[in-house]
Amino acid sequence: MRRAREPISITTRIVVVSTVASIALLGGFGIFLDGLFSAYQRRQYRAALSARIQFVHAEIASADDPVTGDTEEEEITEIREVLENQNGIERADRFYVQILDARGRSLMQVAGIERILRTGVAFPPPVADVRTIEIRHVDLRDGSHVLITSTRLATSRGERVVKAVLDWSVEEEALEALRRSAAAALLLGATLSAFAASRIARRALLPVRQLARAADRIEASRLAEPLETSGTPRELRELAASLASMQRRLDESFARLSAFASDLAHELRTPLNNLMGEVSVTLSRPRSDDEYRDVLGSALEECRRLSRTIDSLLFLARADRGAVEPRATEFDVATEIASLVEYYQVFADERRVRLTLEGSARVVADRDLVRQAVGNLLANAAHYCREGGLAVTSVREESGFVVIEVRDDGPGIATGERAHLFDRFFRGGDARRAHPDGSGLGLSLVRSIARLHGGDAEIESVEGRGTVARIRIPGAAVTMGATSDD
Repeated sequence: MRRAREPISITTRIVVVSTVASIALLGGFGIFLDGLFSAYQRRQYRAALSARIQFVHAEIASADDPVTGDTEEEEITEIREVLENQNGIERADRFYVQILDARGRSLMQVAGIERILRTGVAFPPPVADVRTIEIRHVDLRDGSHVLITSTRLATSRGERVVKAVLDWSVEEEALEALRRSAAAALLLGATLSAFAASRIARRALLPVRQLARAADRIEASRLAEPLETSGTPRELRELAASLASMQRRLDESFARLSAFASDLAHELRTPLNNLMGEVSVTLSRPRSDDEYRDVLGSALEECRRLSRTIDSLLFLARADRGAVEPRATEFDVATEIASLVEYYQVFADERRVRLTLEGSARVVADRDLVRQAVGNLLANAAHYCREGGLAVTSVREESGFVVIEVRDDGPGIATGERAHLFDRFFRGGDARRAHPDGSGLGLSLVRSIARLHGGDAEIESVEGRGTVARIRIPGAAVTMGATSDD
């Protein structure tokens, strides 16, 4: 089976992003400076080329000046000597000139230009105005970088064409060396940026590691201790608050679980002790068949009580895990409640309590679960209603829900007990006296069933004036994939 790729750590992401950002920033800035410097350098050399051509033109033109008395050959020779002397200076740019007559014959050329002429480079067409000359940048095969142009001027001896070449390879090599240094600096900067980002990321994530260590110290025996979140940065306060809230919920859950285990042990111990006591007493001496029959009947009743308690606990546990799927159908809830009222009226008659039903509505729900929930409420009403009193069950529709209320005129519930009515195994003092065989799971089952259907259950009570138990479940208009079976 193919293993899932491990997610990239936050530190690695920060290092990668910051390094890429620094490379992009430094590299972009370096490219900008390189372009700016290269453009400036080319402008400078174009200006230098134009100035030197003007010098050559002036020297050639001076041969026509009778005041100077120099011949054209002397002027041309002087031009070659001056330029060759300048070209001989170390680490300086090279300026080469070839002067041609009108028929293209070479009158003079500076040493070194033949290397460039052999490459067959195409010079721009010659123009008379130096200010309008075309200058071309050419990269030769041998790695040289040159600027070339050509001009023409009229003399008393005919037209002269000047081919000029400015070789700036030395400066270009210096620029390349500068680029290599910049690249090395960029690599060094990226390395330093990655190192700094790693240190910063580790420092920034230190509060996260501290929270993790604090969470690791959480144990069942230390849930009541507050989570240490002092000094937590603002960005992590929400996480710290969530962890502290989780710790409080775990503490409450463990407390409820401990209380539940204690109550469960108590509830199961009583019928088991009864069974063991009855069996022990029965076995202490020989008994008649009738006595054995009575003991077995009592033991059977205790076993049934245990079975009911275990079934209720299993249902609640499955409901908490979401493992109970209501079998939703559409039916008339009043019809089902009417049969329940008739059944529990038999038990209510012992206390001369009258059970009545009013209203009608259709619901989309699990018929058996709804009967179980309403049956628990009717059983409570029959037990806790005042003797000779009245318990009214009403059904009505309200905001898309069906509300089922069971109202009795019993003694009510003490204020301090109301908050725990839906707790498992909780039975108030009056409940224990009036119904000693109860398990304290009835109302927990009622609320769990109501919530399984997308509703809820609640209790309202006033001491001395009675109690109202209420269930809300979706009406027939609320779709749950129901199918009618009425």
